[in-house]
Amino acid sequence: MQLGAQPTETAEKENASQSASIRHTQFKARIAPKSYLIVSSDICHEDEKSGSIYMSAEDLSKRIANTALATLFKQAKAYLYPIVEYIEVEGNAVKVVFKNAGRGLMAKGKPPVKGFALAGHDHQFFEAEAKIEGNTVFLESKYVRQPKFVRYGWGNNPKLTLFSLDGLPAMPYTNDR
Repeated sequence: MQLGAQPTETAEKENASQSASIRHTQFKARIAPKSYLIVSSDICHEDEKSGSIYMSAEDLSKRIANTALATLFKQAKAYLYPIVEYIEVEGNAVKVVFKNAGRGLMAKGKPPVKGFALAGHDHQFFEAEAKIEGNTVFLESKYVRQPKFVRYGWGNNPKLTLFSLDGLPAMPYTNDR
């Protein structure tokens, strides 16, 4: 299971997010044989009064069960999360193509999709506007003229809004590490 959301009680600098760095390390380690990474940040909720984060045990259990049913018992269950397959820079825009997107991608909640950021050679990340077409997301930021780096769902408590049409969240991602 990928590290879930963490409290953001301190003035978090997105570039220094330890939770996001751990998630990125887990993402890279998922290539080990017979290992599966289950995204959980989207099923974590922050208690407004206490600031504590709690995870939906029911949702997490369903994801774990679907992974086991699909991989061990060959049942038709959605268990593969959308993952960035490749990125192409096209002028001041970036094309992000996802694998495991099944029938396509969607913004969960109020469109447009949120959570993407772009940076140039200076590694200064700015929020990016995102447009979904099938299994591809097109990004632009008025603050980044020559984008080089992309992040999605980066931070201690990321708001994951990009999902497959099967209802699984896209994995948090960065290509600057």
